[in-house]
Amino acid sequence: MTGVADRRLFLALAPLLLAAQAALSQPPDLYEVQVPVRDEGNSARRQALHSAMGILLTRLAGSRDALTPDQLQEFLREVDRYVLRYRYQTTAGEAAQEYNYLFVSFDQATLDQRLREQNIAIWGRQRPAVLIWLVVSEPAGGQLLNQEEPGHARHLWALDEQARIRGITLVYPLLDLRETEQLRSSDVRGGFVGPILRASRRYGPDVVLYGVLEQAQTERWQLRWQAVYMEEDEQLAQKWSRAGSNAVALLREGIDQLSDSLAAHYLPGSATGEEQQQLALIVHGVADLAQYATLRRYLETLNSVVAVHPARFQDHTVSFTLRSTGDEGVIKRAISLGRQLKTVPDGNGLEYTWRALPRAR
Repeated sequence: MTGVADRRLFLALAPLLLAAQAALSQPPDLYEVQVPVRDEGNSARRQALHSAMGILLTRLAGSRDALTPDQLQEFLREVDRYVLRYRYQTTAGEAAQEYNYLFVSFDQATLDQRLREQNIAIWGRQRPAVLIWLVVSEPAGGQLLNQEEPGHARHLWALDEQARIRGITLVYPLLDLRETEQLRSSDVRGGFVGPILRASRRYGPDVVLYGVLEQAQTERWQLRWQAVYMEEDEQLAQKWSRAGSNAVALLREGIDQLSDSLAAHYLPGSATGEEQQQLALIVHGVADLAQYATLRRYLETLNSVVAVHPARFQDHTVSFTLRSTGDEGVIKRAISLGRQLKTVPDGNGLEYTWRALPRAR
């Protein structure tokens, strides 16, 4: 009976554990960047500030080639204009070694304004949660990447470090009894998408990433993986493959490839005022003015939304006009990430019901 009771208790607590894991995996403040620094001298600090600005611009623009070299150089020349504060700290890096870091906090308002003046679209805080199923396969065998496995520490560090740099959220499976019965490493290795997606449902991810990091021969690794976008109306998939002598470098490059792909999917291209679109959005179930104010603030944070104009508020239904750099599909994808609006079945265009509170992820 004790085993049955323990299992029932775990199943009851599982949603809370998953929500806590997702919260812990959230990236830090997008506008705070951590970079290594050799010392606290002026020259080293200047170099570190330039590195931090480069990381931040890639994080906000979404892809590594979003800015031209001239645009990048302009931001680097004026880096002091955007820095709010900085601090030095010694913290652990790969293999628990200690490194000196400079933590830089940037001025969001000033930087966002300048990016918009440069006609550069900004990838905001609404970003997809990515669930990872990765088989680490060596000549002696292979198993799913596990946070409890000491031998996987350097692989986990590489993924988490690059995800932090790019500002995306990674979620790792629990790999409990339920999952090990439902999904085997051979399923992931073989790319059997059906079992993978069934095992992923309990996490409610926006994107499922699965694949194999394989040591085919001595000092030679290959990374093969695929991302599946869990859209409401369809599932989209993208594949990557890369080989090299350094497993950590391959994983970090893989996260870079993924981040570029995510930004291309969720972030629209920049648009001038004349190119921006006017979109009508209807939200039902808004109980009072307090909820209306919360809803409007939420809509203003959506990727691609430039301005939100209320049109009508009657019988708990609010109509808005959105000015956006993206089309209706871009707005729908941004709303799906926030989890605060529920699609109205058979609704017209952008028609939703207000959840009032986001669903735990």
